Amino acid sequence: MHVTDQLFGDRSFRKELLRIAVPVALQNLLISSLSVVDTLMIGQLGEVEIAAVGLANQLFFLSLLFFFGVSSGASVFIAQFWGKKDIPSIHRTVGFAFSFAGSAAILFSLLSLTIPDQILRIFTTDEAVVTVGVEYLRVVGISYLFVAASVLSSVSLRSIEEAATPLRATTASIIANIILNYLLIFGKFGFPQMGVAGAALATTISRCLELIILYHAIFVKKNILAAPVRTFFDFNSSFVRRFLKTATPVILNEMAWATGMVVYKIVFARMGTGVIAAMNIVDTASNLLFIIFMGTSNACAVMIGKRVGMGKKEEAFTAGRHFIAIGFFFGAVVGLGALLLARFIPGLFNVSDQVKLMTARVLRLFPIIFPLKALNIHTVIGIFRAGGDTAFSFFVDLSGVWLVGVPLAFLGAFVWELPIHLLFLLLGMEEVCKTIMGLLRFRSRLWVRDITEGEVST
Repeated sequence: MHVTDQLFGDRSFRKELLRIAVPVALQNLLISSLSVVDTLMIGQLGEVEIAAVGLANQLFFLSLLFFFGVSSGASVFIAQFWGKKDIPSIHRTVGFAFSFAGSAAILFSLLSLTIPDQILRIFTTDEAVVTVGVEYLRVVGISYLFVAASVLSSVSLRSIEEAATPLRATTASIIANIILNYLLIFGKFGFPQMGVAGAALATTISRCLELIILYHAIFVKKNILAAPVRTFFDFNSSFVRRFLKTATPVILNEMAWATGMVVYKIVFARMGTGVIAAMNIVDTASNLLFIIFMGTSNACAVMIGKRVGMGKKEEAFTAGRHFIAIGFFFGAVVGLGALLLARFIPGLFNVSDQVKLMTARVLRLFPIIFPLKALNIHTVIGIFRAGGDTAFSFFVDLSGVWLVGVPLAFLGAFVWELPIHLLFLLLGMEEVCKTIMGLLRFRSRLWVRDITEGEVST
């Protein structure tokens, strides 16, 4: 067998991978591109606005990770039920997940609309940043309801190997968002000049549009996911227990990881407005560069979950080995790309020379961090979750973030008083620990579990 086939799978494997990964990667490219455009547009208003929107979006980040946790838990079932061609059980899974995510969306929206100032003061004492952030949160809060339904619909469609529909919906949404950003932030063509509130309103309208397109594709065009309303809620206590047993670790995983990232933001913000502005730019660049792995890790989850559901456990293990190689190799390639772009990216933003220097120094460290980060997203999100080993995924992320990353963040920032680029490198120890734990677990094969075994459709 050719060495490429041994590492990355044979031609049929790569064809299956590309069919799922390319639309997902393109969708994430569009989302990340929007983040870049948002940051660029808001960046024209100044450093305070960049910092304020970045901190205000931490609530959105938490909510999104919760929705993703519920959807990822559902996707484990959907992918394995899809391998069995058990459509009624897919409908039950979607219905219960929607109930769960929708309830949380209402809570997050209420927090955003009623106590935005208290939320922002968790991160910063800069009153100028708080004032601008409150203006943003009070408008964007309603969008969380649309996001919850869109995330669940998109993940469900991808889990049944229909990645093109979410791509089309996201494309339309992002085009609308960019146009509305231009009109509402700067007050062009007779529209009011709303600043950051305009960016928030543009986000809310575009998210609503995305949901309308997804629901049209599912229910009007009679997609496999479409069914009478009562079918979605035709689940019993046994089904709920089984779902929660698998999904709860995923939800806790996402929330533990997300709150860890929020703590990092708190640390960065306490280091100064310039530092948090620099790290918001770094996050934007990182999200854009990382899109390929969002595609391949989603493909990993679908392909492995499907194989486990079909009872092909050895084939699932082999596929996992290919995805580990893909993650590490291409992570190194993308990291080198970040190194080459490090001198150009900061110049795109209207920030001080000091912020530009901090940003460039952090970006030059990507070749060290990215290979392990890419490998870990495939093991934790792709392989272990799809294989049904959600509890171990939770353990890996919880340990990496809270036992390694968060303590090092506080020590590095406030005890050792490291500059931001060295603190960023120190936080890379989180990825080292997760890699070691993940590879040992993968070799054990204990992660291969058919969680839908014994489930009966009626």
